[in-house]
Amino acid sequence: MITHKEKGNVEKITHWLVEKDWIKECTEFLMDVLTDEPSEDKLQTQLFLINLKKDRKVAEEIFDSGRFTQYDKEKVAQRCEQIGLFHMAYHNYSSREDQKRVMLKTTLIPEDDVIQFVSKCNEKETLEIMQELLSATRKNELVVAKIADDQIDKIQLRPAVELLERYQCESGLHYLLSRQYLTTEEKDIHFRLIELCTQLEHHDDLKKVFQESNCYDPI
Repeated sequence: MITHKEKGNVEKITHWLVEKDWIKECTEFLMDVLTDEPSEDKLQTQLFLINLKKDRKVAEEIFDSGRFTQYDKEKVAQRCEQIGLFHMAYHNYSSREDQKRVMLKTTLIPEDDVIQFVSKCNEKETLEIMQELLSATRKNELVVAKIADDQIDKIQLRPAVELLERYQCESGLHYLLSRQYLTTEEKDIHFRLIELCTQLEHHDDLKKVFQESNCYDPI
């Protein structure tokens, strides 16, 4: 643990190294002396901010290491968002509104994180976020389909299908229907899956549908 006197010396050395623009040396110094004590909050914050300005890769590596937890997460998150490090901003923000805003700006947030975020929403919010994700970019169609599959009891199959159809997300729709078609006896759902399997050339899935489903008109 750094004593009050030692902390003063660390702050002086840090200030001097930053003034010299010796960011690499400053980073190495702080990585050596910091031990993740609450009193280190400002030094930890400075460690992140100087690297976010000079070397984003180093900042990401420090964050991914999980060594430091006392820094000003809000300040670091804001800086990350400003420079496009959206995944790092997402994990540092504590407000769900901030997290949602960042989530809609990128496809780089891990799918599991997005699905977990949406799992805490009600039915209306879930469908709204799914639509916003698709409006942001079609690249989100698979994660939207996975959200629908995960939250199907909450949002129901039909609204999820209609949303994916509206945005012409055939791959996402195939993903969802191939996991959910046996939960419904609605013939158009089964037939739509057969169409998608044919169009996307998922022959094994098509064979499976023919073997397992009795809810389509063969003529």
